[in-house]
Amino acid sequence: MNKTSLFTYIIFWSATLYLVTPLSAQTFSWIKLGESNQRKCLNLSVAPEGFILAGTDSGLYRSFDDGITWQFCGLDSFQIRNAITDSAGRLFTIVGQVYNNNAIYRSEDNGISWQQIVGGSNYYALLSVTNEILLIASDAGILRSTDHGNSWNNVHTPSAGLSEQGIYSLCINRDGTIYAGTMSNILRSTDQGNSWSVSIQIGSYNYMLAAGNFGEVFTFSMAENGHAYLYRTIDHGGHWTQYYPELFEDGVSFVFENGEWIQYGPGYYKVLGLLQDLSSRSFIICSNRKDSVVVMGTNVKTLQSLEVDSLSQNSFRSFAITPNGHFLIGLSGNGYAGIYRSVNQIISTSVPSIKISQAIVDANHDFKPDSLGKIVTVVGVVNSTNLQGNAGTQYTLQDGTGGIQLFKDTTSGLMLKLGDVVAVNGTIAYERGTTQIIPASLNNNVKIVDSNQALVATPLTVQQFLSDPEKYESQLVKILGIAKRPNSPAWPISGADANLVFWDGWDTTIVRIDKDANLSGTPEPKYPANVSGVVTQYTSSVSVYNDGYQLSPINPTDFESGIQVPPNPHFALVVPANGATLILDSTNQLFTFTWNKPIDLNGDPLAFRWVPIGGTAVPTGGSPTGVDSFLIRTGAQLFAFMGSKDTAVLKWTVQTKDPFPTIVSNVDTSSVILIKGKTLNVRVTDHLLPTLFSLDQNYPNPFNPTTTIKYNIPTESYVVLKVYNMLGQEVARLVDEQLSPGYYSSILNAATFSTGVYVYHLKAGSYSSTKKMMLMK
Repeated sequence: MNKTSLFTYIIFWSATLYLVTPLSAQTFSWIKLGESNQRKCLNLSVAPEGFILAGTDSGLYRSFDDGITWQFCGLDSFQIRNAITDSAGRLFTIVGQVYNNNAIYRSEDNGISWQQIVGGSNYYALLSVTNEILLIASDAGILRSTDHGNSWNNVHTPSAGLSEQGIYSLCINRDGTIYAGTMSNILRSTDQGNSWSVSIQIGSYNYMLAAGNFGEVFTFSMAENGHAYLYRTIDHGGHWTQYYPELFEDGVSFVFENGEWIQYGPGYYKVLGLLQDLSSRSFIICSNRKDSVVVMGTNVKTLQSLEVDSLSQNSFRSFAITPNGHFLIGLSGNGYAGIYRSVNQIISTSVPSIKISQAIVDANHDFKPDSLGKIVTVVGVVNSTNLQGNAGTQYTLQDGTGGIQLFKDTTSGLMLKLGDVVAVNGTIAYERGTTQIIPASLNNNVKIVDSNQALVATPLTVQQFLSDPEKYESQLVKILGIAKRPNSPAWPISGADANLVFWDGWDTTIVRIDKDANLSGTPEPKYPANVSGVVTQYTSSVSVYNDGYQLSPINPTDFESGIQVPPNPHFALVVPANGATLILDSTNQLFTFTWNKPIDLNGDPLAFRWVPIGGTAVPTGGSPTGVDSFLIRTGAQLFAFMGSKDTAVLKWTVQTKDPFPTIVSNVDTSSVILIKGKTLNVRVTDHLLPTLFSLDQNYPNPFNPTTTIKYNIPTESYVVLKVYNMLGQEVARLVDEQLSPGYYSSILNAATFSTGVYVYHLKAGSYSSTKKMMLMK
């Protein structure tokens, strides 16, 4: 029998640095489960507290000594399909036959007693998100509880058709993003499972999900051709690709036997499961179709090949890696039932480490790390070159939770490459706002863990970046659609640094070209461009370190030139001024609306469209030539917008576009107050003409802001109707014209008047009359 051994190398997974030493293929020792070694093991999981749970066909078992001995936890009349615990120690299980109605049980006293909390559906997976929040994957959808299982809401019902049907798997990434596998979709949630969106439609029967060590997520999915493939995303579910097709090139065929999908077929490796352990490490469990189970890291380097020639691989049901690094296999076949445990550790633990986000945490928001001066170990991916050149060591690292600068004022020959994974033990410090880890020795305290780790820049607009640059410090980002500003310093010559000013047409940011990067003296890129780089900081402040953020690209390829950028949506709406008042006296009046032209980084010609908001009576319109930055509206159009109202507010904005299809709306709106002219005279037609001159009391009185004044004219007369304030100053002239006999009314709009008493006076021929009225605002 060929016994496979391993190369020596270090591999890191989230919370601990692990050293894998050369080991030959191992045998397994049999561990009795409870009173019978023939109990079928259906599920294995490791609790955050370090104990192991084993679901069997006859109850739940638990081990506190790394899987050596087991104690019974009840539910002996049930098959246990899944078992988890939350941070408060509550136990949750899925019980019942697979593909039949089953139920969720909870124990709050370490398995002494159990209570059914959910029933009546097919349940496939449980996930503890926080101490209070639980999720269930089921045929009915994703169920969510915020009170540790007392009540549940269905937060995602499977879509109609074949794309989802049911929810089969759940996993949580180290950044808190949760993924759910369905019939054909991978779903994603970024708010602790409260809402969900489709990450990708891919394959079918996404029963396996696992989160990787640096933020990647894996799924094993069956395609329409009956084969299954391993897929990976490294950008928070934005894109998924087949992973190492040369190892799983033909996939794995499936057939449906005895109520289960059984894997067969031609792939070189047969994937048995995706495993995520306590520390968010992920493993691919597979077989080479001979006599060994292969435990792979998600970089597909073989951690261990384990002989299982005495076991039936078709009986393998579940897997786990114990807190001490032993490998467990749960079997459920006839004649092959129970748990196998590797004699030796497949991973030996050393050098405890923490996430970068824990090392750089700033809980009191003083822009200094709370762990300042403490010695910690972090592991991250190198995302920059050495920006100290020959003068010292300065790299930046990120791990999916945050970024940190590796700094030392010496070099000691340490040479790191982009994509190297390194473990660093050092003291937390900061310099000019940048959080650093400083090792005592580069040779002894910096270890290369792995290489060629994929790096994906987080895409951001300038505005998104500036809203919280500290969040992205020492991490790789891509700022979209920017160009060097006209007043920026020049592109640096060879051997020189430069802080260039870039903008998107509105907001600006600094792009740092470091002489120790690979850019000084190279041809200047064409703009606009998407620019990738590490977020660096060098503040001039001596007290609060909340400025001086820069984007530091490394290579010419970090500039993605030749892109088409739409016009910037920030441009001023100039006339009328926001809040201005327009008095409408005639349908023939003309009102001009003007705006500034926005910045278009491509320099394309722009067309404009004036757009009223909240009303259809004023038509949308292009500028006179389509490219002018003004538009004329008539009094008739604005009267139509007002309808029967005496006062109205018209909101407006402007849309613009370049020769490409994208229409850009101004981020701002402007408002004008429309007031019908202070005089609106109406002749009341009646076959009986008045016989006497008269002036009625205005109505309503008091008023705000309009009131009606009625008056009778028995003979053709030149009529003047004026309004005065209490100082005797004329404030409005409502009528000043020759009128025919009739009944008249004039409307006074006093929207621009101050509160107070006013006098109105009517003179018609020899007749005159005066009355008082009260404006109350």
